[in-house]
Amino acid sequence: MVINQPQSSDKKMQDLVEAYGTALVARLDEMDVLAGQLVADAPFDAVRHPLEEIHKLAHKTTGTAAMFGYASVTDHAGAIESGIQPLLEAARPLTIEEIAAIGVQIAGLKKLVSVKPDAESPPHVQSDASAAHAKAVQFVILVAPPGDSADALERDIELSGYRVQRVTENLDSITGAGQGRAGAILLHGALPDAFTVCRKLTRVLCQEYRSSVPIIFLSDSGDMETHLRAVRSGAKAFVTAPLDSGRIARKIEELSQSVLLAPHRVLIVEDEDAPAPKTLDAFVGPGYAARVLNETSALLDWLQTYDTELIVMDLAVAGDSGVDLAKVVWQRDDFRHVAMLFLTPGADFNLALLQLGLSDEFFVPRPLDINALRIAAARYLADLQSGRRTSNFSELSGYLELVGRLLSPSGPPAGATDDRTPAAGVAQAAPRGRPKVLVVDDDTHLVDALALRFSEYGVEVLKAFSGEQGFKVAWEEHPDFIITDYAMPDGTGEYLVNRLKEADDTRHIPVMVLTGHKVEGHKDFALERDFMGRLGAVGFVAKPISLDALIAEVGRYIPLSSTDYP
Repeated sequence: MVINQPQSSDKKMQDLVEAYGTALVARLDEMDVLAGQLVADAPFDAVRHPLEEIHKLAHKTTGTAAMFGYASVTDHAGAIESGIQPLLEAARPLTIEEIAAIGVQIAGLKKLVSVKPDAESPPHVQSDASAAHAKAVQFVILVAPPGDSADALERDIELSGYRVQRVTENLDSITGAGQGRAGAILLHGALPDAFTVCRKLTRVLCQEYRSSVPIIFLSDSGDMETHLRAVRSGAKAFVTAPLDSGRIARKIEELSQSVLLAPHRVLIVEDEDAPAPKTLDAFVGPGYAARVLNETSALLDWLQTYDTELIVMDLAVAGDSGVDLAKVVWQRDDFRHVAMLFLTPGADFNLALLQLGLSDEFFVPRPLDINALRIAAARYLADLQSGRRTSNFSELSGYLELVGRLLSPSGPPAGATDDRTPAAGVAQAAPRGRPKVLVVDDDTHLVDALALRFSEYGVEVLKAFSGEQGFKVAWEEHPDFIITDYAMPDGTGEYLVNRLKEADDTRHIPVMVLTGHKVEGHKDFALERDFMGRLGAVGFVAKPISLDALIAEVGRYIPLSSTDYP
């Protein structure tokens, strides 16, 4: 399916973004008031309610802020949510330090969304490019010796809206796995051998992050000799005392504008006469450098010479098993970092994975949908680059045997398809009239934003704000597709999907679940298996997700068009 981007309603979307910003400020004020109700060493029952409410508000912010351009707010709200969760589970009195930490985090959030009255446009109104840029530079590394002054500087930088990784001695930890791509390295001149460290970082970090990560040299001395040595050691900027976080933040923003990531390197392993040569089309354009390999016998040789981040291959390619090829690659220690996405025989195969209790996150069914493959690859590579997860070697290697058992020796499992046969769940013909999508979410700003964007594709959006209301609308209006949030008052997403599947008039409607729910900071795969296995949902999407990506996902099931409807 190819979606032709229609002309968007920029003014309406701008109004929605500004309305969300106003509501977000009010929400953070509410969190601040609730934080003021927390009392150290008080019985837990006395602080349970404000703590739970702060947790709920942070969760709600985490799920939607990035969709409206607040990329850094999403991460900071997520940190508050993750920090409060263990406190709720422990159900014990709070310490002064814990309460202070919550207050500091909320203050940092409020600073991120503050708007000057005379500003021509509030900082939260961002284009896709600027939102992506903000996300790319939200994390910095501070290399400084121990001490109160460095501790104070770290806190000030965090309040400026950046996550800070503090390094004092072990420089190898800077390039450790899971840290993500830093927007800048802040190197304090008081560190022993600071110029030697600067030279090492200049060399090593360029290789680690595939880009020129700027090093900002912080110095108590502004003399010319020190400045020259810093420049010769590879520093891109020089900041002298007093080390004000505002000056440092402006320098980070200035330098990061010129940091260009190298394209992601993708290797497509595919039969020369495969029925889906369009696989390569998913990786054509900015951000990717893709190669196609038809001879599986040359796979290891290619990996030696082509620095690959992601392999995309069929589960059966050139007479070989994709599972076996994955095992061969991952048996080599130097290739265990290589991530993989597999193309499966069809939707039935993916359903079988879920019924076995396995996630189908890394398996894209045929007939191949270019947008689905792009979304799967983009999400996964973004998670790898940001450090939110490691390559799928650790997640897939343990159950490749089970995946292999699903592959019939005589061909794909019953119900599987190739690219010439429509898969179950994929729209084969446009329904009569204007397609209807029901959006169920207690966040009215998100519902309004989706309604506006879907209208640009000829889709009528029905609105509901709880599970109970969602079922009533679905039963009365018979929408073609339903998008529902998971956590809502007056009927959760689970309640809604259960009711829909129990009723004869609604059980056929495809349902996609949106959720910001996570387990230890990661996607809840058990919940995903429950929704897509037992409850029969067609999608389980983690928030935040861009509106365009969500629309592309829905476009796999209903026709989208830029046609003007009356």
